[in-house]
Amino acid sequence: RHVWRTHHALRTLSPGLDRSAARGRQAPVRGENQYEFVFETNQLSLPHANSLRRILLGELKIAAIQDVFFYQNTSVLNDENVAHRLGLIPIFVNSEFLNKTKDDISNKLEKINLDFKLKNPKNSFKVLSIYSRSLKLKKYGLFFSLNKNLTINPVFRDILILKLNPGQKIKCECHCIINSGIKHAKFSPVGTAFYRISPKIKIVGEVLGK
Repeated sequence: RHVWRTHHALRTLSPGLDRSAARGRQAPVRGENQYEFVFETNQLSLPHANSLRRILLGELKIAAIQDVFFYQNTSVLNDENVAHRLGLIPIFVNSEFLNKTKDDISNKLEKINLDFKLKNPKNSFKVLSIYSRSLKLKKYGLFFSLNKNLTINPVFRDILILKLNPGQKIKCECHCIINSGIKHAKFSPVGTAFYRISPKIKIVGEVLGK
């Protein structure tokens, strides 16, 4: 028996692990919330369980920030550091959108662009902390007009990106692409995915003595 635990940011990308599918395969769900999914099964051998783990980590495709175009950055962090931090922020994208979109999103009508624009006024006497909630979807073109109910936003809204001193500002545009964890860890839809053997212990007789 194996107990599976996955810490995931984009559960919609793994429909094979939803509650109904787990029950249909005699894999009762042991725990489930927004960020974690745990199920138990006795239908998998260790090699197959490890294959499933590797698929979850490396072969499911999601969207992540790939290119960042800076128009202004007067913060203490240089452009490369900010771009690196932005690229590691998990982005929630509906699986329906991913099924409609080409892997490289080469068509301009299908691009996912995020705006990142903030300013700390000069008359402010405190340091302004900038979090991932400041990333806003830039909707334009025919593609988004046909997908008005599309939800694209950071999975976690409280990831600290940088801090701005009074008078500092930053303005940039982030372009996302779709890829898998084999290419880069930022494209992995799960933070961790692991399994453990759940032994069944049966006491067959009474044990006496020290």
